[in-house]
Amino acid sequence: MGTDAAHTITTEGRKGIPVELVGKRYVVKKPKSALGLRVAVASKKAGDDPEGMLAAMDSFIDMTFGKTDGKAIRKRLEDPDDDLDYEHITELVQALMEVGENPTT
Repeated sequence: MGTDAAHTITTEGRKGIPVELVGKRYVVKKPKSALGLRVAVASKKAGDDPEGMLAAMDSFIDMTFGKTDGKAIRKRLEDPDDDLDYEHITELVQALMEVGENPTT
C-alpha cells in the first residue's frame, strides 16, 4: 500500500541582525540566498557600468534594510555631510555573507 505522505519543509525565519553603520544603528536581515544571488549576478553584469552597479546596490539595500530604512540609507548616501558611503555598504555585504556560513565548506 502506498502512502501519499507530504514532505514538510520549515524554516526558523531570518532573524534581525543589529548593526551599527557609520554611527547609526539598524536591524538588518541577511538577504535570502535567491535574492542575494540575483543581486550578485546583476552586480557582475554591471561591471564598469555605474548605473547598473547602483541598481544592484539599491536592490541589496532594499532587501537588507527594508523599504523604510532602505530609503533612509539612500538619503544618507546622497547627503554630502554624512560619512556613510558605498564602501561601508560593501563591507556590510561581505559581513552578512559570512553570517551563518558553514565553517566546514
